Amino acid sequence: MKVMAFQGNSKGLDKAAEPVSLPVITEPDLMSSPDVPLAIMKRKLAKTNDIEAVVGYMKDIHAHLQVLELLGNTMRKIVEHVVQEKDEVQGYMNGREDLTQYECYKTAIKHYKEHCFNWHQQEYEYALRHLYALVNLCEGGYQAWRITAAMDDICYFRQ
Repeated sequence: MKVMAFQGNSKGLDKAAEPVSLPVITEPDLMSSPDVPLAIMKRKLAKTNDIEAVVGYMKDIHAHLQVLELLGNTMRKIVEHVVQEKDEVQGYMNGREDLTQYECYKTAIKHYKEHCFNWHQQEYEYALRHLYALVNLCEGGYQAWRITAAMDDICYFRQ
């Protein structure tokens, strides 16, 4: 569509544009930004017939999935280290508490970003999907120092 359909003619000679109605999207091909790199790799894999390219895409997909697994496992280990009650861990991993403990959360995410995974790097962008667990820990009454100490013990490989 042309921009003029929305803004009109600059000389004012045209009458107002008719309202535009777009078709309803019944099956959107939408996804969140952290899922885009994997979707791109899968689409490239599906479109190629070159065996070398297939092997390369498969390696890339495998590496990407390993990073996603590492991110999830690391956050689970942090929660386990803080909570220390196996039967309560799942609640902290799955819950979605409202944030009221801002200072605790701010300290925890800053430490996580600096010592575990910097989500500004594309390969670690998926780490954003796990930050709710830090909200849950802060809202569960755990102090920021305890959460950051757990990160230091768990994320030693990142320093």
